[in-house]
Amino acid sequence: MKGLLKNRKFAFAVMIAAAVIALLVGMNRSAHAARAQITDEYYYSNTGIQSQLNERMNLSTELTTLAQTTETGKTGKLDSLIQKVEEDTKALRKADSPAKQFEANSQLTASFAVLANEMQQTASVKEVVEEFEKAQSLIQEKENWYNQRVAEYNSNLSSLPATLFSWAIQAQPLEEFR
Repeated sequence: MKGLLKNRKFAFAVMIAAAVIALLVGMNRSAHAARAQITDEYYYSNTGIQSQLNERMNLSTELTTLAQTTETGKTGKLDSLIQKVEEDTKALRKADSPAKQFEANSQLTASFAVLANEMQQTASVKEVVEEFEKAQSLIQEKENWYNQRVAEYNSNLSSLPATLFSWAIQAQPLEEFR
């Protein structure tokens, strides 16, 4: 083995192989760390998009409960609106990707607004609507941050040298919240 390392061509080949392996390991770690940071902020942060979507789902359930318990004279008229909010809430709970969550959240926003507008504007209804809108504002703030980071991450995956070694780093693009 010592004799092989004294051979310049062999030693050079070993150095190149070691450099390529180090590059692949570094790229893999870097790609996975960047992905983890972005997805952790989306799914697990107290102020992340998922947290605010959860808040909106809870508030939509609260609004439908208010409609069923306080709008006794209008229940027949509100039944289809309540059902639509409940369906849209369920669709948002089942949405399994940022793009699907974005679409489901848009649907819930519309049905929630229609139901809220048909209800008597009590202090409780106003508070639920205000909190629902506040959660949406927080989502919009985080949406810009998240989509920008996703675009940067996906751009990095499609640039050199990542494209040359994509088979080795096994990093997948992220989906935007749009």
